Amino acid sequence: MKPIPAALLMAVSATVAIVVGASPAAADPPRPTDYRTDVVDTEPVVPGLVVRVLGGDSFVEIEAPRGATVVVTGYRGEAFARFLPDGRVEADYASYTWATSLSRYGSNPSAEPSSATDWRVVARDGSWAWHDHRSHWMSSVRPVGRSPGQQVLDGVIPLTVDGTPVSVHLSTYWVAAPSPWPAVGAASATAVALLVGSRLVRRRPRRRAAGGPVAPAVTLAAAAALALVVGYATRVGLPPEAAVSPLHWILPAVALVAALSGIVFARQPGRANPARLLGALALLEWVWWRSAVFTKPILPTALAPAADRMATAVVLVTALCLTVQAGLAFVRSMPPTSRHDGRVATVSL
Repeated sequence: MKPIPAALLMAVSATVAIVVGASPAAADPPRPTDYRTDVVDTEPVVPGLVVRVLGGDSFVEIEAPRGATVVVTGYRGEAFARFLPDGRVEADYASYTWATSLSRYGSNPSAEPSSATDWRVVARDGSWAWHDHRSHWMSSVRPVGRSPGQQVLDGVIPLTVDGTPVSVHLSTYWVAAPSPWPAVGAASATAVALLVGSRLVRRRPRRRAAGGPVAPAVTLAAAAALALVVGYATRVGLPPEAAVSPLHWILPAVALVAALSGIVFARQPGRANPARLLGALALLEWVWWRSAVFTKPILPTALAPAADRMATAVVLVTALCLTVQAGLAFVRSMPPTSRHDGRVATVSL
């Protein structure tokens, strides 16, 4: 057997490094959740003031009226953020609210209020989003005495607009788990399609490349492209402050490159089979990493949640089938260990 290409080994190493190192340890991006927060109203109504909750209940975003000064009050009554008439937005990095709002459940519980201030520009277009603990359920434990469909929290974010006090009223609801059947249906249809397609390919041996059929690599490329679309949709519509993990699209990109390599080296099974196996494993890692989409009702995506789950199920089944197929092809391409004069021949990797 020919040695595995150095480029493939480098790709495997890069994939491992990405999976280990790209997990957002220093940020807290929107994730699938069981809760949805709605903006009930602002009292009084201020023309041009826009308040949104993004990622289900993850970020509160304020868009200030043009030419107005908006000051957001923090958890301890301190001025936490200010939107200036020229579009600049500043946050007080020395405030208690800033110190405890860098993550969903509070990144610095030991923070204490301070009389010092450290105002820094965080945006220049009059709009900014942040984690606000008044906008979501502050525990990974289910609310006691509540059930899916019920309200679990009332929140108020106080602010001033040109010196006038304004209250933003929020309501948080526990949302029921999604139905599994759309994803199950998509997975079943994909399995049937792959089975039928593989039998059709087997009946046309003349169209096979010398090293094996090109169809698995093409199928892998299609699954990787679908995963890229789903991953990209997690970025659309979220503010720059949402530190979305690059794993959403890096792993599908690795799979796509591996699929293209499998197509290019279709006549060289020593290269094509490992490349396809790497791509399929990258997609399996992608599905495992975002597996919460199957159980959480609220997903941070521009797609319809059901569409996200169905697409992820399609990628899962495709990757599983291609992993088995590529793994078997990789094993078959290895020469059996032979014995000569009592010595065992070794296989170079």
